[in-house]
Amino acid sequence: MPVWYFAYGSNLDVDGMKKRVGQWHDLRPAKLKGFRIVFNVYSTSWRGGVANIVEDPQSIVYGALYLLDEE
Repeated sequence: MPVWYFAYGSNLDVDGMKKRVGQWHDLRPAKLKGFRIVFNVYSTSWRGGVANIVEDPQSIVYGALYLLDEE
């Protein structure tokens, strides 16, 4: 059964997502109310901060919804 995946940050790069997940059934713009983007997670492969989301009632994160196969 397909599942919706909310993408933000580097996962908005369609070519990068194709490499990571293959194909998807649908792709739509989306926004997630009550959250904001922060760079509070360190990545050894990127050698720096990567995007993460945290709750913030006054904020919105803009992103995309991918409809993916469950596996």
